[in-house]
Amino acid sequence: MTMRVECKIPLGFPDVMVALDGRVVFLELKVVRAGAKVALSPHQIAFAHQAGEAGIGYALLVHYWPESVMRSIDTDVYGYRANRVVEVAKRGVNEKPNAVWRIGDSGGLQSFLKSV
Repeated sequence: MTMRVECKIPLGFPDVMVALDGRVVFLELKVVRAGAKVALSPHQIAFAHQAGEAGIGYALLVHYWPESVMRSIDTDVYGYRANRVVEVAKRGVNEKPNAVWRIGDSGGLQSFLKSV
């Protein structure tokens, strides 16, 4: 059986939508392995800016996993709110995050998302 599914999602649309406490939060997910640069497209930056201006829940989550660290469990996730995305695009992970937690710490993630 063959089925065609059409999906027209605009450029820059975040990777994940999460329902949390009766509201939707959009998440853009990135991984940084070398250097500090977080690869964000102009469309992703624009979406974050527009979401922030509209009061829509949005977060950029950056898994910072330097090449010198062997196991991912020894790494951190940096959480940024929508109003910080332009600076993250410029400064990468050198931009101070709104929150930091260990990769496996779901409590840290939930706490951050509730604050977005």
